[in-house]
Amino acid sequence: MQSENNQDRDRLDYKTLLANAKQALKLKYQKSAALASQLQAIKTQLEQVQAENKTLRKSAYEDVCS
Repeated sequence: MQSENNQDRDRLDYKTLLANAKQALKLKYQKSAALASQLQAIKTQLEQVQAENKTLRKSAYEDVCS
C-alpha cells in the first residue's frame, strides 16, 4: 500500500515537473520568437539607414565635384 502511494506520488511529481518544463520551454520559445522579430525590425531599419547614408554620400560627392 505504501509502495503504491509512493509510486502515485512519484507519477504526479513527474507529471508536474513535465508540465512545468513544457511551460518553461513554451515561454522560452515565445521570448525567442519575439527577439527574432525585433532583430528583423532592427535589420530592416539598418538597411534603410545604410541606403539613405549611401544616397547622402553620393549627393555630397556630386556637390563637391560640381
